[in-house]
Amino acid sequence: MIAGPSRLVLLGNPVSHSLSPVFQNAALRSAGIPLTYEAIEVAAPDLGHVLALLAEDNAAGNITIPHKEAAVALCARLSPLAERVGAVNTFWMEDAAGGGVLVGDNTDVGGFELLVKSTMDALPRGRDSHKRQAGHDTDDAERDEGLPDAPRAVPTSQERLEVDSPTTAEKARRRKPAAESS
Repeated sequence: MIAGPSRLVLLGNPVSHSLSPVFQNAALRSAGIPLTYEAIEVAAPDLGHVLALLAEDNAAGNITIPHKEAAVALCARLSPLAERVGAVNTFWMEDAAGGGVLVGDNTDVGGFELLVKSTMDALPRGRDSHKRQAGHDTDDAERDEGLPDAPRAVPTSQERLEVDSPTTAEKARRRKPAAESS
């Protein structure tokens, strides 16, 4: 049997405003998991020390602003995605009984990709992706020039409206801001 973490934490600065402990603790209680999720405010110079102490405790958790990029250098092993994007937002210990290895991953990209896929027909790539979705022809070489591994380009909400419904986009343009309508 693999031992789970002894503690679950959120590291960042600031984190006192975070609602994560509220909903994570509700989920832990509901699932009958005898752990709590706590937010710990960590100053940038202290991140390495805090992670080392948490590793000794076999803790796991999340990392948020401003530490996601700094955490990359502090992990002994990274997921391929965390390595590629250069940011860690989830960490845990592997082989805690044998001294332990701090592992970092990034779940932001997958979560964002799921959101985009659930709200759009396809994941756009590269510049002018909104034009391709709207049916404009763009040469592949021109479209991807200089962008072989570029992150997916997500169109603005206005571009998305124009692709999905020109009529809706026109209505949005004509709508007066709330301050003007009073």
